[in-house]
Amino acid sequence: VNNQVIYKGSDGRDYTFLDEVVAFDFNLENKQQFNFVKAGTDKAYYQVLVNGEKKLLKRNVKSIAERKQYSSATTEKFIQNRIKYALSIGGNFIELSDNKRLLEAFSNDEKALDFIKANKVSVKKEETLIKLATYVNTL
Repeated sequence: VNNQVIYKGSDGRDYTFLDEVVAFDFNLENKQQFNFVKAGTDKAYYQVLVNGEKKLLKRNVKSIAERKQYSSATTEKFIQNRIKYALSIGGNFIELSDNKRLLEAFSNDEKALDFIKANKVSVKKEETLIKLATYVNTL
């Protein structure tokens, strides 16, 4: 699938939109709501974890990888899952590939840097990124 929104019609068939979809929301029966926006250089859909002037975005990336067991002639394929986080600040998209990029994103904001250090914010811990994004949107 090439970053398209696909939905199931009342006839059970899959459909896509003719016009480009730049954002969409959906609600589950248990009242959970998910918001998605198209962002980044790859124009992929990211889930909005924290909305505001500074958005925290999340993308689940799945790819097919191959591995070959030691001394085996058979190559097996498997699905590799990676999670990417990003910030959208004032129209700028910043991929948070590591903690260094996180610190660079807030290099001009002493309060945010203090929060990052005091709360041990890490790009590997979603809950700490959510706390940070929530905090910086109150400044």
